Amino acid sequence: GEFLLSVGRESSGRHGRSIAKICLADNGSGMDTEGLARAATPFFSSKPDRNGIGLSMAIRIFENHGGLLNISSQHGRGTQVDILLPLTEMGIRVEESF
Repeated sequence: GEFLLSVGRESSGRHGRSIAKICLADNGSGMDTEGLARAATPFFSSKPDRNGIGLSMAIRIFENHGGLLNISSQHGRGTQVDILLPLTEMGIRVEESF
């Protein structure tokens, strides 16, 4: 399969703030509707050797920093995770290097 990582900056996020957007996407097996609905539930995992706590913790960490973590997925087509984090409130200076 393929994996895509993209990082960008958007000048108008929630409430007109600058945000960083990190996108992680793959073209793997994806999740069905039930799996997607339960993906962020603590201790839920579709894999027997996993404890299912990581994603719910990540969502909480991003929210505590004023950000969001959004998941979209289509069974048989892949999954995309978008992470949005505010830049201006955190005092981060962004330099374009590419």
